[in-house]
Amino acid sequence: METSRGTGGGIDFRRLPDIERLPPPYQVQLLSQARVQRCADGQVLFSAGDTDDAQLYLIDGMVLLIGNDASVQEVHSSSPEARRALDPSQPRRYSARAVGSATVLQVKRSLLEKLTSLAELQSEPGSGSAEATHDDPGNWMSRIARAPIFSRLPPNNLMLLFERGVTVHVAAGEVVVAEGSQPNHLYVVQDGELAMSRTAPDGTATIAVAELRPGDCFGAEALLTERPMDVSVRAVTSGSLVRITRDDFLRLIAEPVIQAIPLRQAGEMVRSQRARWLDVRPAHLAADIKGDHALHIPLNELRIRLDRLPRQVPYIVTSDNAATSRAGVFVLLDAGLDGRYLTEVAAVTPAAETPPPTAEATTPTVQARPGTASEQIPSSAATEAAPEMSPTSSVNVEPAHAAPASPPTHGTLAQVAQRIHHEIDAQVAVLKQRVDHELAAQQQLFEQAMQEELRRRTVEIETRYQLMVTRKEQTLRKSYERLLAMASSLKQQIEEIHAAQQSFAGMLGTGLSEAEGDTTVIEGAG
Repeated sequence: METSRGTGGGIDFRRLPDIERLPPPYQVQLLSQARVQRCADGQVLFSAGDTDDAQLYLIDGMVLLIGNDASVQEVHSSSPEARRALDPSQPRRYSARAVGSATVLQVKRSLLEKLTSLAELQSEPGSGSAEATHDDPGNWMSRIARAPIFSRLPPNNLMLLFERGVTVHVAAGEVVVAEGSQPNHLYVVQDGELAMSRTAPDGTATIAVAELRPGDCFGAEALLTERPMDVSVRAVTSGSLVRITRDDFLRLIAEPVIQAIPLRQAGEMVRSQRARWLDVRPAHLAADIKGDHALHIPLNELRIRLDRLPRQVPYIVTSDNAATSRAGVFVLLDAGLDGRYLTEVAAVTPAAETPPPTAEATTPTVQARPGTASEQIPSSAATEAAPEMSPTSSVNVEPAHAAPASPPTHGTLAQVAQRIHHEIDAQVAVLKQRVDHELAAQQQLFEQAMQEELRRRTVEIETRYQLMVTRKEQTLRKSYERLLAMASSLKQQIEEIHAAQQSFAGMLGTGLSEAEGDTTVIEGAG
């Protein structure tokens, strides 16, 4: 038996309703742990009475299902029965044996059941209803699974979160996390309403930041940046939260959903207006703003101003460190927006280090009004790439005199452009070499696959021909045996007839002799 793991590219899942109904990410999760088995003629796939975690689907060929009562059912890959799993009962009620060469897909039964249940939760109508309470596990799990940030997770990660998360109950008015504290957990609202707020800079008032409802989470920014909470979260009503450890948050949530993007690719997306820069540095680090298609919103104000962000394009988040950029991306994803963070942190420099505009620059320099939280564009997140990749501000800005010239910290633009040009050429050469290698490998794999398919088809035809010849021979043998039996019976009947004739002839001869004797006696007497 030949076995290959994690392969399913040539399988038409429309033939397998159990798998076809799963969302594509769940199909990938299932197939990553699946096996494709190529079975030889007569090979036993499982026996009656077996108990296992395997669910088998016939992809090609024929399989016999043999019951304990000696009943036999033929399952062909083209038959409607092949759309269902081969004897999914546990323990098995049938034995399965391949006829000729056969190909089956083996998936984990327990994983398929979990993914099916999870898909049903996410597609459950009305799962976001406010009337649902935490007493109904299906409803709160469905609400969380459908939340923007969690809907991006691989299904296995989501299942692990449900298994490892700890439910905690909160009373109305209870402060869950205080401003300035250092949390060790991510909290997901399971039931109830909470309010997020912060103290005003002058300490005289409280600023409302966000209202949290089932499916919302908090504490992620502090966990990602390893800084104290800059907000407080208080329960408005009694409810419950799912508490997730920092390690589980980083490994199961942050790692798969927060994606990076290199500077060159980001610059191309911004220039083609397929993305916008979003600088989340503090306001004092982004006073000078240059370029188009960019915004500046400090991280601690991002949640407040999410409703002002256009949702049509993704955002390239920049900052003075990767942790803050990643926290900004998480806030965007949690609100249903799309974003990635820039890998080259050094490309985002404070305003004081930004080179002065040259005669070639066509975009005016603007400066934020003092004391305002301006919605501006980051100062050249692409200082290392080209002038057209530099971000600008869009609102709350006014013209100002050009900033005093200061020496650039990353070389002149011409030097940077030349260096990037060489890097691109090198990357193109490496990519071409890799593509050529992959094409050659794919060609070899294709030829091997064609040879294997030809061999398999030949063996299958020979096996079926041999099976047909064997059946014909058996039929002829049985017919010949029946003819021999009939001939033997006829011969026996003929012998019996001959014996009867001889017996009759003997009796007739005896009767004639007696008659002649009687005639002689009568004549003598006369």
